[in-house]
Amino acid sequence: MPDTERDFLVAYMADRDVGCPNCSYSLRGLKSELCPECGQELTVCIGMSTPQISSIWIAGLIGVCIASGPVIFNILWILVFSIRRGALVSPGVSIGWLLLIALTAVLSIAVLIAWLRRRDAINLASRAKQKWLATGATVLACIFPVSQLIDFFFW
Repeated sequence: MPDTERDFLVAYMADRDVGCPNCSYSLRGLKSELCPECGQELTVCIGMSTPQISSIWIAGLIGVCIASGPVIFNILWILVFSIRRGALVSPGVSIGWLLLIALTAVLSIAVLIAWLRRRDAINLASRAKQKWLATGATVLACIFPVSQLIDFFFW
């Protein structure tokens, strides 16, 4: 690294508390172009302060929402009818079915919350990793509708 770039890096890091991109070690007061913790060579570059929302993240959000929609509808349906009946379990409704709904509902809603909370990390990932994450999140959220089809035909 030329001396001018090295001097600029040292001057820039003199009073800023920025973590190393490799090991997250605080680089405040950096004296060289190497991280004192992991030895990785550092450089100054320009980046966006907030990552742009990728189309893959939006597609994953749509997939998760479409798959999680029946969860919310089914939970509301069970609550309304159990309030009207005065009991959660009635003849013809097994405890196993209610447990299946509860577990798959928790999973679908957890996937949706995780997808929304990890937006920045997902948007910073490579496009290939974003595609895998979107596919995986949608498949996990689809467990509820698939379990309901299995329940309908086999239980």
